Order: sequence, then structure tokens, then C-alpha cells
Amino acid sequence: PKLGTVLCFYAACLLPSIVFPGVTLWVLTQPFTSLRGAQRDSHHAAGDGAGAAEASTRPSCALLFFGLAKNFKVNVLPSIQEFILKPNPGCEVFAVHMYNVTETTNARNHEFKAPIYPEEVKLLPARQHIFDIPEEVDALYNVSYFLELAGGGMEPTSMVSMVRQWHSIARVWQALEEELHKLGQSTVDRVGMFRTDVVYAHPIHVLDDTPAAIPGDNLTDRMFYGSMEYAKIW
Repeated sequence: PKLGTVLCFYAACLLPSIVFPGVTLWVLTQPFTSLRGAQRDSHHAAGDGAGAAEASTRPSCALLFFGLAKNFKVNVLPSIQEFILKPNPGCEVFAVHMYNVTETTNARNHEFKAPIYPEEVKLLPARQHIFDIPEEVDALYNVSYFLELAGGGMEPTSMVSMVRQWHSIARVWQALEEELHKLGQSTVDRVGMFRTDVVYAHPIHVLDDTPAAIPGDNLTDRMFYGSMEYAKIW
């Protein structure tokens, strides 16, 4: 199926899926495409002399992973290693965010008390592994109030998933900024942001010169790579 055929206002962006025992994993089968209007950065050359040597020792590419990891050890992690880490040897995983839950239920995904193993995300080395409790996140954003207003065909589970998804994205971005501050730098050249419940089926070249790329043709909150400037906007 073609990806990105709808404009995604929440986490239910339609990617093809595979139903494993108890859980549903999304599958990225189509290459990324460049977002229209994004301009290439023409001024991030490292310079020369001592400045260039210093720049070469600093991280220039950051990978961030977020969401609710499902079947991570068996299915997702091998695809990350093969199709994200291996094609991008100059990139470092800065942060992985995960919710501290042991099961998930989502009728839309045909999941009922599907087992979740949050500690498995630690198998992906990173500068920070961040764990949050879903109920505390819901309270932080007063999700119960917005659920009363939900309409227009949006399922309550989609509303909750949307808020938790965006919180997860915000948490790994905050971690990136924290780690860069520790390193005494304010930016990196390239950023890749990826879900932990997606099986990746082809190489993703975060280090190419695409300024802003997403899977398919329209907006999605599932994954992105490009310059830090556009990653922050995304």
C-alpha cells in the first residue's frame, strides 16, 4: 500500500501493518520523500584548521526514538540495526522514550492486553533512556477534559494515543537539547526521529542532503529526518 495517502492529524496515520501474536506493528515499505519548500542548509561547512578538527570530534547526527515499543527485541530492533544504524555510521542514538507499561489494549489495532516489555528498549544503546507513566502524562495535559470534546469521528483511544505520542516526541527532543548542552554545542547537522513500533524494510539514509523528509507524500507524525532546523518544526 502507498504510504502517506492522508493528512495525519493524529497517530492513526495509515501505514501498512502486520499483526503479530497479540500486537500490530506498522511497516515502512516506501522510501522517504522531501517536503516541499524545505531549503538545503548551505552554511554548515566545518571550516578548516583547528576548528575543523574540533568539529570532527563532535556529534553531527542524532537519532531519536519514541512511542510505545511492541515486539521490540524480536522484530523492531533488528530492522533498526539493519536499515537505520548500519546505513548511518556517523549517527548516534541520543534518546529513546518509552512508556512504563506491561500491556496495551487498542481495539482499532486488534490488540487486547497485548504484552509489552519496556526494558527491551535498553537493548538500543543511547545517551538517555526515558520512561514515563501514561497516567501521569494524561494528567499533565488534562486529557480527560479533551476527551469530552473529542468528536468528528476521532475515537477516544486515538485522542489519548495522539497526546502520548506527541509527548514522547517532545521528551526525546528535550533530551537531545540537554545532551548537546552537556557537549557545549547547540546543534547537529542531521536529525532522525523514528517510532519504536515500526518495522523498517529498506535503508534510510539520514546522512543524505535532504533538508526535510517524511515517508510518502503528506504529513505524518510517525517519522522524520533532515536538518535540525526542520526537525524542530516537525
